[in-house]
Amino acid sequence: MIIDINAQLGQPWGTRIGQTAEELLTKMDKAGIDRALVSTFPFGNYDNDYVAASVRAYPDRLSGVAMLSPFANDTAAESLARYVDDAGFVGARLHPAAHGYKLSEKEVCADILGGLDARGLPVIAYSGDELYATPFQLMMAALEYTTLPFVMLHSGFMMQTNDAVMVAERCPNVYLEHSSGISMGITQSLEAVGAGRILFGSDSPYMDIEVEKYKIEITVEDQDARERIFFRNAQELFKL
Repeated sequence: MIIDINAQLGQPWGTRIGQTAEELLTKMDKAGIDRALVSTFPFGNYDNDYVAASVRAYPDRLSGVAMLSPFANDTAAESLARYVDDAGFVGARLHPAAHGYKLSEKEVCADILGGLDARGLPVIAYSGDELYATPFQLMMAALEYTTLPFVMLHSGFMMQTNDAVMVAERCPNVYLEHSSGISMGITQSLEAVGAGRILFGSDSPYMDIEVEKYKIEITVEDQDARERIFFRNAQELFKL
């Protein structure tokens, strides 16, 4: 069993990169991926309804994650009710760098994070070396919402990997995902926080699913640790 917690669907404006559910499923079948958590692209006309329709079409393979922004037309309460409560999405995804805010801005993020915390659902958050998406900014939110699980996508990429691992060491509610990053980051994370707080994600279609899967296979030798990273942690965290 393998669960990919980081795949994107849609045809956003202003970019040539897009992906349909059928295209993703073809890649998943080739790579041996059983289920994927899917969200819309964050840019331009991001479309949670497209994701909801894809999940309805392939409920045995796809689970929805709602893209939320504090500056969207719909309020956090409206979006959470529509996509989490009604459509059965298993969490939310935040992209501070794309939407122009910082997770450390408590008042800006309060409605989204508070709504997820009240529902007992995780937040998947982009991280990197951009001004609006550093691991330490995520840490400030994780320290404020200590019962809310934060999944840090990319774990700061390469330049911020050490910071991402430091944040996870300090915050037991922070989980690490290493798509687009270096394999050494996985090794560092294993040593620092153990396999119980690492999740597998591909960042498809930006990254190749098979390559991201292979990074786990070559760095994680212990079978139990592999199973935790590939599917057990996701099953427990997202109640799959």
